[in-house]
Amino acid sequence: MDLYLIRHAPAEERAPGGDDRLRALTRPGRARAREAARGLRRVAGRIELVRHSPWTRALESAEIVARRFDCGLEVHAALARAPDEALLAALDGERLALVGHEPWLGELALWLSLGWRVRAGLERPAALALTKCGVAHLRGDPEPGAMRLVALYTGRDLARLGRR
Repeated sequence: MDLYLIRHAPAEERAPGGDDRLRALTRPGRARAREAARGLRRVAGRIELVRHSPWTRALESAEIVARRFDCGLEVHAALARAPDEALLAALDGERLALVGHEPWLGELALWLSLGWRVRAGLERPAALALTKCGVAHLRGDPEPGAMRLVALYTGRDLARLGRR
């Protein structure tokens, strides 16, 4: 399997007392997402399905990616929390993209590639952080420790590729 972990594009600032789940992409965030999706298309070739967090900014980012790849789009609640077995069970197909949030996507990449989870309370836990519109490309069997990190793209790098 080729798995693309995609962090959502830049969104509105958090409003005091506002619902974080409802923050939408900004106009520049939408433009950046379109450029990054074009860049991802250049390096990934094709994606069969995009699964996304139910939060607004992930949905809007996923719609942009799915349009660029002309593929299916599905919501998956497990992408709005720390990675767990429910999320692992949803990793199917040959070329899948997941659109979600940090720190959870970075934690998923570490779990799938190294076989262990980030533990809360550690003085200096290992981290893999994706930038906005950033992508981690993993390949292998979608099981803890069985995938390898093929590439890590920043959102800025993908946007540059998308503008060429």
